Amino acid sequence: MSLLDQFFFSFALFSLFSFLGGLVSSKVRQPAVVGLLLVGMLIGPNFFALVSDNETIKILAEFGISLLLFSLGLDFSIGNLFGSLSRILFSYVFSFIFLFLLGYEIAFFIFKDVFLSIFFAFAFSFSSTAVFVNHLRSCSKITGFDFSIPVFILIIQDLVAIIILTVLFAIKNQIFGNIFELDFPFNLIIFLLPLFFSFLILSFIYIIIRNILERVIQFFEIHIDEENIILLILGLTTIFSILSNLIGLSPSIGAFLAGSLVSSLPIKKIAKRVISPFSYAFVSYFFLSLGLLISPSFLLSNFAQILIVSLLFSLASFFITAFSIYLAGYDPKKALFAGAMFASISEFSLIIGRELSYFSNFDFISFFAGVLLLSTICSSFLVKAVPSIANYGYRLAYRIKFFNYIPQLQSYVLDVLGEFEGRGPYIIKARKIFIEFIQNLKNYALSGSLIFLIFKFVGNTTISIFGTYVPINYLFLVLIIALFLPTFLQLVNQLVLFLDAIFSVFLARTTSSTQEKLSKKLFWNFLFSIFFILTYFLMPVIFNQLNLPSQLNFLNIIALFGLLITFWDSLKGILNSLSLRVRR
Repeated sequence: MSLLDQFFFSFALFSLFSFLGGLVSSKVRQPAVVGLLLVGMLIGPNFFALVSDNETIKILAEFGISLLLFSLGLDFSIGNLFGSLSRILFSYVFSFIFLFLLGYEIAFFIFKDVFLSIFFAFAFSFSSTAVFVNHLRSCSKITGFDFSIPVFILIIQDLVAIIILTVLFAIKNQIFGNIFELDFPFNLIIFLLPLFFSFLILSFIYIIIRNILERVIQFFEIHIDEENIILLILGLTTIFSILSNLIGLSPSIGAFLAGSLVSSLPIKKIAKRVISPFSYAFVSYFFLSLGLLISPSFLLSNFAQILIVSLLFSLASFFITAFSIYLAGYDPKKALFAGAMFASISEFSLIIGRELSYFSNFDFISFFAGVLLLSTICSSFLVKAVPSIANYGYRLAYRIKFFNYIPQLQSYVLDVLGEFEGRGPYIIKARKIFIEFIQNLKNYALSGSLIFLIFKFVGNTTISIFGTYVPINYLFLVLIIALFLPTFLQLVNQLVLFLDAIFSVFLARTTSSTQEKLSKKLFWNFLFSIFFILTYFLMPVIFNQLNLPSQLNFLNIIALFGLLITFWDSLKGILNSLSLRVRR
């Protein structure tokens, strides 16, 4: 059999077994990913070897990944993100921190390697978009619920996953040097700078191609049909994937940007309608191709380990995501449904695992595939069990008075986040201060330029004043400072107002009443100060006990920020009290 015949034979088997995988999943009432991975494992080179052509497997895997990411990019809209951006970011960061730390501890316990543990933790922090969409379409119990925030959390997860893949791709191929020979943090920044410029180059190409396509589409608008749109999609996906690879980025980000580009064009609705029938095929080829790489012997010999990790991920993701989404404004039952739909580890974990296999003999693909299979089953079980879990939670909250504080916490979080959304009070106040702040910074930029020119051209020239030789550039510097002193004072005042605005977002809710006595305010601020000071000193100790990299000690700045807030609140209380006494 020739190479071409072998390729088409493998491709035909791919299509037929993808169909079979879908039937298996439907039969057992599980998302399609379960059947596809299982069928892929059975027909792959590690079992029946019906598809053993490694080149075909690689081509179809890359093809599936590219088209899957194009589909994700096509659904990505930056404009829709901004409406609830603060709540989306809060929910994402809240859940990410806990899942990342849990994943890091699991990985460090297994591998005793910081590098592998960090990327394992990233893979552990992502949930499956394919499984989420499957739940959203198939579960009648959640019909009519607004899941916009969970969907956008998944989009942010996908964006972060693509960036992580790009960094891992650059490290593996040593495109910008050997990261293991670099010292933290400055040499690491030198390593990441070329990566940043590669992103800028690709973004510049993205803008140029988008502008060209907008004009072309406007010119040929009446002649565009669906067949041409398919050709455009395939062409853009291929071109952006190749360009990304040429400038040192992962082809995945190129495919994602191609989808995002099409979503910004007037043909977005047509493109979605055209690509929709093929979306299942994209996902099927992707999961089936990765299923071919799974080792059944590895799954059997490490089943206990995989089962424990799967349960830890599913339960942690379920409760943490549900709680974060609840704090972002969802009612408990909807939040539990969202958490259950997040309880399956992401398909990106398989891609990250494939890249990590370059740095270790551990079979990351089989490991993450096993976790994906079991966590998907757990996710399906949790979705069905949400009504029972919700009822039990309501009864528990009724019996334990501590849970009465959780709605108060939600109210506080929503009040704070509301300040940063749309026309929130903080946004309105800060925008005005920020505009004036920028105007004054322009004046300082001008003065800085004058000072630079003076020092550049005047040099060390001196003049005699009452017998004392004084450098003339110092006199000009004093003159400029005197001229700009009023502006400087105004700048300081605006900075104080800016800080007061951002602190008031938190401070206005840390007190029980606006008429609270100063002594009580100072007492509580003193307790908060003790807490933040202890946090500042204990955080490095905790990081050391958790085997986290010492470079993360910079997070102490959070404790310092809290200390600054309490100090500012106490100072304002004392000054207000003194001003009231003076008025009397």
